[in-house]
Amino acid sequence: TGATTVSAGMLCVDGSTASGSAVSVSTGATLGGGVGTTFGTINGTLGVTGTLSPGQSYGSTGTAILKAGATTFNAGSTFSVDLNGTTAGSGYDQLDLTSANLTLTGSPTLSISLASGFTPTINSTYTIIKTAGTVTGTFSGLADGATFLASGTTFRINYISGTGVVLTAPGATVSVAVASSSSTTTYGSSVTFTATVTTSGVTPTGTVTFLDGATTMTSGVTLSGSGT
Repeated sequence: TGATTVSAGMLCVDGSTASGSAVSVSTGATLGGGVGTTFGTINGTLGVTGTLSPGQSYGSTGTAILKAGATTFNAGSTFSVDLNGTTAGSGYDQLDLTSANLTLTGSPTLSISLASGFTPTINSTYTIIKTAGTVTGTFSGLADGATFLASGTTFRINYISGTGVVLTAPGATVSVAVASSSSTTTYGSSVTFTATVTTSGVTPTGTVTFLDGATTMTSGVTLSGSGT
């Protein structure tokens, strides 16, 4: 009935705590809870200095929803999220604060893990923290609208008061530049063309086809590991 401190190890909340009972997670400790779409519920405020990882085990592919009241992620804390689909609970971890406020202070860390074999579709979204309340602060190195890599996939993060913290898989941005070995040529002389393909966050693979208007000059040129 009183306050609860998770000082070491991992505490999984599969049911619910007493109404108004605050929970704090110390450095080195982990709080989890919930099984799929069956909530674990913290019926009070939540303060995290250790790790918060919805579900039954840290870094597993078992995803869940953990409900809580007003939540603060403090300096040194980590929010660990597993992605294995597009539905909260059964497909990805979610912290659901209902209408309580979220505070991210002291640059807490966001850790995203993708299940083996799961590839997010372009423009798929993941509301990893859901709240109708206010969202204050950001995760370490991730300003609003920033993109980052997780398991080779590019995500964009947005902090939206009234919605929560949302990840979007926008897909890679691709640009192509072509350069020639000489700016001037004479008939019959050889010229080398180099195509450089740049993508956001990942090394491009595949082949390149060179065209002169609608005429194919050469095709099936394999990109090197550097994207050229």
